Amino acid sequence: MVRIMRHSFLLLLSFTLSLNLMAQETLTGHNYEVHTVNFSKDGNWLASGSGDRTAIIWDTQSKQQVFQITEHRRAIYDVAFSKLQNNLLATSSSDGHLILWDVKEQKLIKTLVEGDTNSNGIMSMDFSPTQNLLAVAYMGGELALWDTINFKLVNATHAHPFGFAMSVRFSPDGTKIVTTGGVDNTVKLFNSKDLSLRQTFNGTKNSDFNSFKSFASTLKNGLEVEEDAYNGTIWDTAFSPNGSEIASVDSAGMLSVWREESSTPVLEVRVNDYLALSIEYSKDGKNIFVGVDAFNSTVGNYVKTIDAKSGNIIKEVDAHQDRIRGLALSPDGKTLATASWDATVKLLTLPLE
Repeated sequence: MVRIMRHSFLLLLSFTLSLNLMAQETLTGHNYEVHTVNFSKDGNWLASGSGDRTAIIWDTQSKQQVFQITEHRRAIYDVAFSKLQNNLLATSSSDGHLILWDVKEQKLIKTLVEGDTNSNGIMSMDFSPTQNLLAVAYMGGELALWDTINFKLVNATHAHPFGFAMSVRFSPDGTKIVTTGGVDNTVKLFNSKDLSLRQTFNGTKNSDFNSFKSFASTLKNGLEVEEDAYNGTIWDTAFSPNGSEIASVDSAGMLSVWREESSTPVLEVRVNDYLALSIEYSKDGKNIFVGVDAFNSTVGNYVKTIDAKSGNIIKEVDAHQDRIRGLALSPDGKTLATASWDATVKLLTLPLE
């Protein structure tokens, strides 16, 4: 009887360990901070971009590297897969380079912008779900639209005049674009057709200027930030799956949810004592995932699951040993990829355990 119980316990322990391994897998290959991750349209590839100036494309089944991109001269701040063409990947950097790649053929298609170490760097990108357009957000505060078939600049506007357009996203129907400002503490909503401004949402003023100034100094692109112009940093934003809401996270650790018909947030939740840096909705829109910074600690760099309706924090997963700068949801909604300054990428099985 004792032997049977012991055998059963060992089986249960083995099963539990295997579940834990399945729930969180680590991809190693970068040797410096990882800033961004993004899944391909079919979910077979994952791209990651790092401060080591490389982007790595991973096979999501084997968890092995497919190939590595080394053309950028400075940190890669974003990678984006096309939502219409499965093999098309864009990479961008603080050097101003904007490059299109064929992942299947492992070759460079077109350099849309040839930058250098003094160029206006690129913080964020997103492909339209309905057209062959790429939205690009610049350190100088500009928002640009590129035609990825004809390789032409379609339109541009100075979305954030004081600089640092930190994040850009297309709405699920492709008719709108949202950006966040790293100096003016705003979320701005544009019509994608002509980049006309629809609405500005003002974040809560906070006083983390020294933190943002330290971050800005690492970019080495000559941009100066004036303290009297600084209102706080909104780091990232995401549309809900039905496009009715926009969620954002900021340097005060606040999660805000906005609706176009309201000038104030419909939901505000303090999700962290320090920086809240990255955000994604679950596929069904019921939950919001937020990546945070534990502030000089290897413990507490959580991926937090927040109930999108109540704002309750329902789960915390201590995923990394440094700040979580990027999140991406797989097309099937079953896996959340994370990018961290601990130089690793992780694949977390949903729901988070």
